[in-house]
Amino acid sequence: TYDNGAGTLTFGAQGIATNTVNGVALTLNQRILVKDQTNATQNGVYSVTVVGGNGSAATVLTRATDMDT
Repeated sequence: TYDNGAGTLTFGAQGIATNTVNGVALTLNQRILVKDQTNATQNGVYSVTVVGGNGSAATVLTRATDMDT
């Protein structure tokens, strides 16, 4: 789910949290490139701000302010 006001992408579907991207486990503050989104405004560099997993919480990525162009 994308929240343009907060600049966040939240993972999860049907209450299932995930903490991997392409098989790589995410860690707090790790930066990742999101690309090829259907809505191109969602593409960019994000930091992991919440590491989800085990269904306890959803992983949240926040757009990196130094790459917010």
